[in-house]
Amino acid sequence: MSGACPGCVPCAPPCQVPRPAEPGYVPLSSMDQLPPKCGPPRFGPDECGLSQGWTSRSPNLVRPPPRFTQEEWALATIMTQDAAQYDQMASEQLQAEAARVIDEAKEVTIRGQEDVDWEFKQRLRDMSHWRDELAKNFGNINSEIDAMNIYRQRIDTALSTGLCHILQINSQILSLRECRKGIDMVHDEAQKQVMHEMKAVEGIQSSLKRNMEYCTEQIRQLRKTGYILGGQLREKDEALAIDKKAHELDEHRSVVQRQCGACHVEYSNVSEADWISITEKAKFDSEKVINASRQMRMQVDSILRQISEDLRTLICETNFLFEKQLKATIEAKAKLQEEHSNVSHPF
Repeated sequence: MSGACPGCVPCAPPCQVPRPAEPGYVPLSSMDQLPPKCGPPRFGPDECGLSQGWTSRSPNLVRPPPRFTQEEWALATIMTQDAAQYDQMASEQLQAEAARVIDEAKEVTIRGQEDVDWEFKQRLRDMSHWRDELAKNFGNINSEIDAMNIYRQRIDTALSTGLCHILQINSQILSLRECRKGIDMVHDEAQKQVMHEMKAVEGIQSSLKRNMEYCTEQIRQLRKTGYILGGQLREKDEALAIDKKAHELDEHRSVVQRQCGACHVEYSNVSEADWISITEKAKFDSEKVINASRQMRMQVDSILRQISEDLRTLICETNFLFEKQLKATIEAKAKLQEEHSNVSHPF
């Protein structure tokens, strides 16, 4: 006790034989390198005499006995069984929760598939309806193009054959009547009627030429609308085929590839309302052109009918005046012959 440092607990007597390292043993050379826990030390190693080769020992730990008792074995068995039962209950709860999540996911998936299926059916029904409407108008446009070509051919035939033939005949009539001599070179009613008929035929020709230009422009409009409508029909057919194929796909088909996560879809700038508006506009434009073509055909029909009646009336009047003039000429000739006979043979 006389060698103890002031302010320090008594140190163990120095041991001359070094002891082997034990668990928890820390060399003296590294003790001064450990960081302080509660602040700077109250004394240094020199004050305790540690610099003179003293060592410290860790306390001896309680080691388990080499044999257990029956009560210890029973307690360990009960604890192991309790731990196993707890793990089993946790596993069953996890399985039940997983089954519940699977059922909920399946129910949500089925409900989503039903909603998508209904939307696909509605979409296919709408697309089929609009596609049929456009196809019907496309067929009507082709029919109107054929009909307008026939009417244009009728107008061309009337211009190149009927009216030209009438003008040639009237020109020949006037040329023949120019061969008259003397007092017979009279501008009679037949002459006036022939000239009036020629002017009427020329007016009819100009009217038919204008209507022929209208028919040509109408055919151009029909072909333009048919071209646009045909492009939309091809697009609708492709979209309808794609949607039908997508509607027929399900998770049981071998061609379906499973993919985790959501796929990236580039949304279009055209909404469903815009699609319906564009389709309705195409349908309205095609119907407008078809109605205009039908009205044009009715107008051409009425014009050709009126022209035919007017020409028939003019020809009948001309023939009537020529017959009248011919009868008057014959009567005058007979009177002149009688007078000539009386003059030549007075007695």
